[in-house]
Amino acid sequence: MSGFVPCDAIEGDPDCCLSCLHLQSCRRQACMRQGRWQNPNLWSCQERWVRFSDTRNAYLEVAHEDSCEFQPSTTVTTVTTVAGFGSRPEDWFVITGLSLFACCDLVLCVWYAILCMKWLRLRSHAHVHPEASSTNPNSPESSKIGTSTASASAPTAASVIQMGRNKLPTCMPEYWSYLPVPEQGWALHPVAGDELRTIRRMFVVRQPDELGKGRDAMTYDQTYSNLVVHCAWRIEHESLWPKYAAERNDVMRNMCQIRKNQLALDSWDSRLDDASQSMPGELFDEVGEKYLLHGTSPERLLDILHQGFTEKLSSLKGIFGAGNYLAEDPEKIDQYTRPDPGLGTPGLEELHSRLYRAGGNHHPDDDNIFYCFLVRATCGACLQTTGLDKKRLQDEITGKEVFLTADRRELARVPGTSPSFSYHSLLVNLCTGKTYGAAVARFREIVIFEGNRIYPEYLVAYRRV
Repeated sequence: MSGFVPCDAIEGDPDCCLSCLHLQSCRRQACMRQGRWQNPNLWSCQERWVRFSDTRNAYLEVAHEDSCEFQPSTTVTTVTTVAGFGSRPEDWFVITGLSLFACCDLVLCVWYAILCMKWLRLRSHAHVHPEASSTNPNSPESSKIGTSTASASAPTAASVIQMGRNKLPTCMPEYWSYLPVPEQGWALHPVAGDELRTIRRMFVVRQPDELGKGRDAMTYDQTYSNLVVHCAWRIEHESLWPKYAAERNDVMRNMCQIRKNQLALDSWDSRLDDASQSMPGELFDEVGEKYLLHGTSPERLLDILHQGFTEKLSSLKGIFGAGNYLAEDPEKIDQYTRPDPGLGTPGLEELHSRLYRAGGNHHPDDDNIFYCFLVRATCGACLQTTGLDKKRLQDEITGKEVFLTADRRELARVPGTSPSFSYHSLLVNLCTGKTYGAAVARFREIVIFEGNRIYPEYLVAYRRV
């Protein structure tokens, strides 16, 4: 038991003990400082000791890469174990609970029970805090989040997430509610306050004269000049998020190859970028992650809520390929929405029962409610064009290949990559001149051909006024 460094907690100071999660009560710490800890009758041979620094830093919580599991660390010193007991975090809880109970310290027992429940919830949801640090992911320090600033000569007990050098977080976002999830595997939570105000900032109409126009716009019997957000929900989907996070890391590996080979890519900014900075969570520029909009009809809402976006059902007649079409302008996505006729509409009973619950958002019970998604999209290496040729396979101006195959389900390969991979998204810029193929003249469009690169994070209900 040589080398054990007792914590400098002061007897009777529960805040100090709780701040570093002592595996002993303050009373036992006092005994240790007096040298009585050497008495074998005071301790069980199954107990483990943790080396703490004299800084009384945060508790030790080490996770290996993105598994979000507690793992042993070099700062842990095992004194004695019996038949492997103590090798799991659950064993530590048992040991500590017995120690606190033996000391008859009711306050510490209550606080300890709360900490245990919190840990079990974190473990069940595989939750970490990806935003615990503002370190640049490209810097050498990006492999650690929430690391201590103490010197190497004085190791501290710090909250650390070990991540791969070129990996992004894959665990559920920290700003999620983590309330029990219904059987369908996802939950809708009404948003309010700053979160809702930021969504409204994203939904600003800049060209009111263009509302209701376009080849896909449905005839509407009322004149309107603005779109106003009525309410919104945050979508917490335990199945879709891991798929999105895994696909985002695949794009990250591709982007690392692009940077390593110093390949040139045209950058672009979305009109939603400025407002996106006020949203909870982080968007990762390394993979071109952005918030974008997607309009839809009430009849399709439940399918997207259940399954997310998929390119498999995309129409081959899409002007820019069989992908998922997104936009940065609410005027654009308004073309593709259809009105919700109101509560009690046949075929929409299940949708209304899930969206408009008691104590949550309410339906105005008229036919002036429309829906769109505010999605996270990993755009990665973005191929930009101002229009396609008559066959809709090549860029009309440069003649470069835009699609890999004639069915236009996959984009062309990124030049200079080995092993090669396709562009991750297609940005269609505005065409100002005469064109003989496919182009857009009013609003840019973003097309993504892999559904898992899109996560529907918010459902927005809006009105035409």
